[in-house]
Amino acid sequence: MNPLEPALENLFERLNVYNFLISYIDKRLTNLKNDIERRAGESEKIGVEDLMHGTSLIITDLSVPTDDGWLYQYPTGNLDVEGEDYLQMLDEFIGREAERVVAQGYEAFETYLYDVTARFCDAKSEQSIVDHFKGNLSKAPDRDLEAWKKAVRGVYRRKPNSDLVDLIRNLGQDLEKAEVHTNNRGLDLVRWYQITGEVRHAVTHSEGVILSKVIEGLDRKEIRVLRKK
Repeated sequence: MNPLEPALENLFERLNVYNFLISYIDKRLTNLKNDIERRAGESEKIGVEDLMHGTSLIITDLSVPTDDGWLYQYPTGNLDVEGEDYLQMLDEFIGREAERVVAQGYEAFETYLYDVTARFCDAKSEQSIVDHFKGNLSKAPDRDLEAWKKAVRGVYRRKPNSDLVDLIRNLGQDLEKAEVHTNNRGLDLVRWYQITGEVRHAVTHSEGVILSKVIEGLDRKEIRVLRKK
């Protein structure tokens, strides 16, 4: 078996789980929305305008209890929706879950990059590769696959992922051509990866909103790539 295959299989397994979950949630919540609308339309006692849901988030002061032993609790606010907003919140939930799937897929691919690099290095173990990871890599004979995984993460964990991709390009012959020119869909995989990283950052740090300065730095083709997400 190709020593790189397990890393790819693990990536596919994770992506299939994410794909199933978002499809399942979309289907179930769409059916729920349709069912609610149907029942509200058929009922003489309740309509869509009567639907409502509300929550309030309460936090507890973990420092000290009160003199009688009860904990201090504080309301942080609440969110209430009614009528059509109740139904629209189902669409909002599906949309946010789809955003998280992109972010999770990005993280899964990042793990794949680490693992496939480690597996390649373990299979080759050339001196030039060993020297590259010097200081993070165990000495022979303790230099197994797990040692390579730790070494790759030790060197690249806090660096931009582009640095690790550059290493993979140097290790893999003609990979750069496939990224941009010779894949059968004519996709610029380099830009796809970079834009997916921007989506992941927006989902994680800014409520799914991509910064305007990022948008302004994209050309028309890249904007089309972003909209496909």
